[in-house]
Amino acid sequence: RRCQLQFLRAEYFNARKAATRLLLNCETKAKYYGEETAGRPLRLTDLNKQDLKELKSGNFAILPRRDRSGRLVCFDKSAGGDTVYPSNLVSY
Repeated sequence: RRCQLQFLRAEYFNARKAATRLLLNCETKAKYYGEETAGRPLRLTDLNKQDLKELKSGNFAILPRRDRSGRLVCFDKSAGGDTVYPSNLVSY
């Protein structure tokens, strides 16, 4: 699967590390978004009203281009430590 390949690439094709990362990802998604999300990518319908509000605020964005190493670049323009994020907002 394409999803599994992501974890292999993230761990430079070390299968043991990739499996650990995949398991942690599934456990984290199940904890914060429900058991049904564990084996699939998150969808907007998985988010609650507070998550959607934060997403739509524009404070956090995934930039359209990757860095030189191929990683996603995320940008958080919120003000200092004053911003309170939802408890189930997960970053990888």
